[in-house]
Amino acid sequence: MSAFSDAMLPAFRQTFEDVIFEALNDRKVPTRTDFLELRDLVNRLRGQASSALNGNKKLEKRLEVMEAQLAALEGHTSSQATIIAAQAEVIAALEAASKQPTARKAAPRKRSTPAKKPAARKPAAKKPAAKKPAPKKPAAKKA
Repeated sequence: MSAFSDAMLPAFRQTFEDVIFEALNDRKVPTRTDFLELRDLVNRLRGQASSALNGNKKLEKRLEVMEAQLAALEGHTSSQATIIAAQAEVIAALEAASKQPTARKAAPRKRSTPAKKPAARKPAAKKPAAKKPAPKKPAAKKA
């Protein structure tokens, strides 16, 4: 019996390998190239995801800073509203005080003598003109 099984083993081995390869081809089992493409795609997506995450963190920090600035401005605005209300009360009090009759001030008196006119300026003295050098005489020609 063992001789028979030894003789049949190469025939079964070939058919078994054919069955495995047919199953792999029919089921579309990924190859090494498919795994490499998938790995590259995952790495690209990982890079894009980390960039987006870093961008979100930066935006979150900027948002926190802006919220703090907004809160400070709102506090500043409320203090300005308080100041404006106090100024409005002061203005109302001044207007009420100005409506009450008050003693009139005497008008200033007119001068009996006319005001003095400013003295006229003397014209500036003329400076003597600078002397111009005498023109040079041409040299006499020898004949």
